[in-house]
Amino acid sequence: MNTRFLPKKTNLIISVALLCLVIIITGFVYYNYEQNSIVNNKYKELKNVSDFKSQQLYSFIKEQKATLKIVSSSTFFANGIKEFLHSPSDVNLKIDIVDRLKPIFEEQKFENIILTDETGKLLLAVKPGIKDLSEFTISKIKQAAATEKIVFSDLYFCNLHNEIHLDFIAPIVDEQSKVIAALIFRINPEEEFFPLLQYYPESSISLETILRKDEDSVLFISETRFGSNTAFKLKIPLTRKEVPAVQAVMGNLGQFEGKDYRGVKVLSDIRKLTDPEWIMITKIDKSEINAELLEKTYYILAICLGLIFTVSLGFVWFYNQRQKNIYEELYRKEKEIGQHQERFKVTMESLGEGIITTDVNGKIRYLNLKAEKLTGWNLREAKGRMLSEIYHVKNEETGQIENNILDKVIKHGIVKELANHTILISREGKEIPVMDTGAPIFNTDGSVNGIVITFHDEAEKRAQQKLIKDNEEKYRFLSAQFEAILDHIPGLVFYKDTKNNFIRVNRYFAEANKTTKEAFENKNCADIYPKEIADKYYEDDLSIINSGVAELNIEEPWLTETGARWVNTNKIPFVDNEGNIIGIIGLSFDITERKKVEKELLTSEGKYRDLIENATVGVYSSNLKGEVLFVNKRFADILEAESPEELKNSAAIVLYKNPEDRNRFIRLLKENGIVTNFETELITRKGNTISTLVSAKLEEEILTGMVLDITELKKVQDKLSESINRFNRLVSKLNDVVWTASIDSSEITDVNDSLEDIYGITIDEFKANPKLWIEMVHPDDREIAEASSKELYEKGQASAEYRIVKPDGTVTWLFDRKSIIYDDNEKPISIGGIAKDITECKLAVE
Repeated sequence: MNTRFLPKKTNLIISVALLCLVIIITGFVYYNYEQNSIVNNKYKELKNVSDFKSQQLYSFIKEQKATLKIVSSSTFFANGIKEFLHSPSDVNLKIDIVDRLKPIFEEQKFENIILTDETGKLLLAVKPGIKDLSEFTISKIKQAAATEKIVFSDLYFCNLHNEIHLDFIAPIVDEQSKVIAALIFRINPEEEFFPLLQYYPESSISLETILRKDEDSVLFISETRFGSNTAFKLKIPLTRKEVPAVQAVMGNLGQFEGKDYRGVKVLSDIRKLTDPEWIMITKIDKSEINAELLEKTYYILAICLGLIFTVSLGFVWFYNQRQKNIYEELYRKEKEIGQHQERFKVTMESLGEGIITTDVNGKIRYLNLKAEKLTGWNLREAKGRMLSEIYHVKNEETGQIENNILDKVIKHGIVKELANHTILISREGKEIPVMDTGAPIFNTDGSVNGIVITFHDEAEKRAQQKLIKDNEEKYRFLSAQFEAILDHIPGLVFYKDTKNNFIRVNRYFAEANKTTKEAFENKNCADIYPKEIADKYYEDDLSIINSGVAELNIEEPWLTETGARWVNTNKIPFVDNEGNIIGIIGLSFDITERKKVEKELLTSEGKYRDLIENATVGVYSSNLKGEVLFVNKRFADILEAESPEELKNSAAIVLYKNPEDRNRFIRLLKENGIVTNFETELITRKGNTISTLVSAKLEEEILTGMVLDITELKKVQDKLSESINRFNRLVSKLNDVVWTASIDSSEITDVNDSLEDIYGITIDEFKANPKLWIEMVHPDDREIAEASSKELYEKGQASAEYRIVKPDGTVTWLFDRKSIIYDDNEKPISIGGIAKDITECKLAVE
């Protein structure tokens, strides 16, 4: 075993282990953060539900009292009662009173409406069958008569009727302000009150709200979600301090984690209500919270494992990179030379080109003189006009007008050749073949400020190219004599006579030998190099001089002041004006680094082969006939093959579930040269169907590409789509308007079908104008609606009652409640709300 590299490998392993430990610790810390975040978010949801329920309770009580007040305070009704009290045996008067109360009884769905005298004596009931009233009910009647105010009885269990009652009692006063009777609105809690508590605007399997009342023990006065017939029957001893209801009796309010009446662990919100004095507990099972946390746990685990894998792979890559430093240095130098050459090329090609700049909307900012000449527009006339109007181009072959130049340039974000075979149509209608390129213009902050388009007349370019070609041979000999050109050639240029003496060398040759050009003039080759090497050079020179035939691509050693190097030499006969050979002209390029790279490439070829074989995606190559030429191990695994050899030389078309998919894939490749993320279904060797993304590049009728198995991803997408559809169906069945908007209220993102019934407008109209809702608010109530919107951004939620005016002139009362929606990081992302039609309630109060 070679132990020379052991310390470096050991340090590498220790570094990887430490980074993996940091990732694990970070993952654990993030897990705790997510756990606390989920609990806090759930508690916020519980608080929102509690707020919603308490508002519902108060609204319910307020509505019943308002209805009772309207009826009991009616002078006409009071006179009828007074007349009935003077003639209790008059059946017609009794029937008349019942007929007046019956519409209210049926509309409000009361259990009964009862009329008594001021002492609690039963006079009549809309629903017959009641004979007596309980002592508790009579006491509340006397309380109402004494205070001359409406009395709310609270929920109570009536031993006389063996039922739970909820009464609203109002005194009836005559013209002398004397209490002469009492009117009772009795509500059936099972039908009207308990369902109100059991409805939730959240999708939860365990969420419930419970009203409780404390006596000697904790007594639940409402029905529970997971029990039946529990109202005024379910009691919890005060010794069970883990129960939220017991904590409420002990004076603890707010967030509490414990066990509910079932013994199940829950997270609860405890709050105290006034008028009536109830304690409301909103809770949710911890198991439901933990289900969401489990999903986060899998996500964190996957991230940590991915990071550990990435770190390990990165360190392996870093270790291998150290072996390729020489090649990278050579690549960097070649890249720099290529960049210099590219800049030179761009400069040469840009001479005499038309230039147009625009803003990000495609409006003209500037045209140079060449662009004015080619387009026929001057800058003053073109400025501010659209690019498509000034730079009007079409495809030379198809005649199709090109209108998406701006999009092409901004999309690629780099200098981009816009199209081949382009025809510019000038203002005068003249058609000019052009070659154009485009590039984005960036601000100092990196944002796109506009685009620049350069184009030139192809006819003029073709004429210039022909002129250059015609003159190239004519001036070849003269150009070779210019000293400046010789000095800038990145190689050794030398002239020698027939005696092996140097006549002239370029600057590169002289500097490589650490001397001047003048020092080489008339100097024999043997004075510079060892005799055996000088003789070899002279032997090659004489062969060219005698034969008149050039020798090319001679690879030979070259001795310099800094050591031995390798050069590639080309030698040609040097002739005078009469055609006589007077020596040789040589041109040598330093290929020392190339020799090193060739050796290095042979070593690294095996490494790249291993990289492809171990890739995490399927890699393949085939020809246009459909013959599979190569696949890696991952490709064989995806198609459930025993080995890559099993798939080689097989027909690619049999792998496609739909053979037409491959034909379409090949057509796209022939048209574009490259295809990415082509989705299709393949048949594995075991006959299973899998969903894949196929990418490929076509070069010389050979397809090279990758295959990614997305079968599991498609299944997840299908489940997500099904979940969204279920939610949309639920929202569409609500009678209230449910809507969501962007956080700045500039866009309505979603609204259910109830909008058309309540607002009298279509969903498209509502989405087209985000300010339409405030425009429909009654002018007298618009200040209330605007104050509600301001409160929303200050407090995170708001509610208001106001009127809207429909397109047909109808006035509708709305109860509007809205909240800001936050993401997991407490960042506001949107607004959601519910608008309820309360017109009937308002009319009843009035």
